[in-house]
Amino acid sequence: MDEKVFALDIGTRKIVGLVMERNGDSYKVIGSEMREHQTRAMMDGQIHDVEAVAKTITDIKLALEEKLNLTLETAAVAAAGRSLKTASVTAQKKRSTYSEITRQEVIALELEAVQIAQNQLLEREGPGNDTGQLFCVGYSVVSYQLGGQVLGSLVGQVGSEIAAEVVATFLPRVVVDSLFSSLKHAGLNVQSLTLEPIAAISVAIP
Repeated sequence: MDEKVFALDIGTRKIVGLVMERNGDSYKVIGSEMREHQTRAMMDGQIHDVEAVAKTITDIKLALEEKLNLTLETAAVAAAGRSLKTASVTAQKKRSTYSEITRQEVIALELEAVQIAQNQLLEREGPGNDTGQLFCVGYSVVSYQLGGQVLGSLVGQVGSEIAAEVVATFLPRVVVDSLFSSLKHAGLNVQSLTLEPIAAISVAIP
């Protein structure tokens, strides 16, 4: 059976649902539905009325299930990027020179950089803000360094000083929670979450 993906773009004015079928490295759209919000359920990409948004998602889900004669249980969704917060940071670490750098070590270094980014945002926002209320929706590695030299990958290399520069992106927790809650009320689990700008650029610039 071919893999099918149900994708939702939950926008301020309307919601669009696509069902796609995986074909090798690409996807073929086999069904689509669009509904406009009947009330001000969303403003500036933020869900203000979970039940109203969930009802619109349900309408799209049921229409696609009837049209394609299948059951949709999960959805890949893109969150609006208006509220995102971004920080670019570098994490550095000293280590034993005589052992090869493992993939787990590199991942730990990247996650340390994400944590630094979160703390940086706390300092930028000032007192009264809690980074626990921020949800990391993704990060990209800009570069790795070994002993000050820029490399494409650290895995398998040997050195005493390693570093990773990352750009980390966060959303306020309330944005993510309301999105997840709307899907839950529509009888859907979250298959994946990305940002609308990331989704758009992935299509525009393969």
